Amino acid sequence: NDVVISIAVLPVGISFWSERKPGSMFGNEHGCAVWFYMWTIAVPSSIFLVMCISITRTISLVKPFERLRVRYLIAVVVTYMLLHLIRIIRCHLLGGIGIKFSPWFARPIMFLSGEHNESILLILELSRNLTYVAPAFPVAASCIVAV
Repeated sequence: NDVVISIAVLPVGISFWSERKPGSMFGNEHGCAVWFYMWTIAVPSSIFLVMCISITRTISLVKPFERLRVRYLIAVVVTYMLLHLIRIIRCHLLGGIGIKFSPWFARPIMFLSGEHNESILLILELSRNLTYVAPAFPVAASCIVAV
């Protein structure tokens, strides 16, 4: 996952070096969408994986001789990524939200397209922020339990 994040940062860096021009990756809607989906999945997944590592570490500290079942962990991670991807694709395709290059941010962003309610974008932003903040609570709880 860290490799995906490192690769995803390269087009943004190239865009900054070329005076915030879209370049070949961000020059069309499909390139923007591919990058946006990759970035939108990779960053929360990285945070989620840190949460999973923290929880499995706590379980192994509390019950050192119990064998952890990796297949359940893999199933949870894959399910999380798929649900996150489905939510983004659904908002993009059905919610009237488009993806385009923003020179200010030097990367693709989501925007409201057409005559749609701004609450769709607000809900998407809130749910995205929740995926960044929510894993902190189980990690904090596992740290408390581990001590």
